[in-house]
Amino acid sequence: MDIMTPIQNILKEVTGDVNKEPADGVLGTEITATELAKKAFLLSSGIAMDKLGKNIKNEQIILEKMADIMIAIYGLDSAVARTLQLLEKNGNDESKVELPIAMTKLYVYETFQKVIEDARQIMVDSASNDEEIKNYLGMINKLWFYWPLNISKTKEIVAAKTIEREKYTLV
Repeated sequence: MDIMTPIQNILKEVTGDVNKEPADGVLGTEITATELAKKAFLLSSGIAMDKLGKNIKNEQIILEKMADIMIAIYGLDSAVARTLQLLEKNGNDESKVELPIAMTKLYVYETFQKVIEDARQIMVDSASNDEEIKNYLGMINKLWFYWPLNISKTKEIVAAKTIEREKYTLV
């Protein structure tokens, strides 16, 4: 599997303007965040592999963060895909899948922030000097974006739907 080509593409992308415009739809922002998380993984792990080479096998904390990001990306992809499937199954009626939508929004919001923080740490830990750190953080910051999510209101939706159903289920 060729991993270097996608890494090189991300490196080119972060030297210019990164498109962070949310995709269309109820989970458009979450789809965009998931794609940016994938790019953050490729960027940070690519730099770590480039800087550390075969010695990366001795960098357990960096490898741990890389694994954490991969697991998070799997979760992000799964949550978004499954919620979109539920939405489609229910005729795109958001009111019928309000709980899964709210849970997905919360999960993606919180997980994306953690992915970016882990990617930053991988890059800092891989750098040889302060100038590299500054350069790497400039790159990863191009993949970060903030979107307003009323966490309290979203958690209240989750709580209300859970209480209404008297159980913790998605549908």
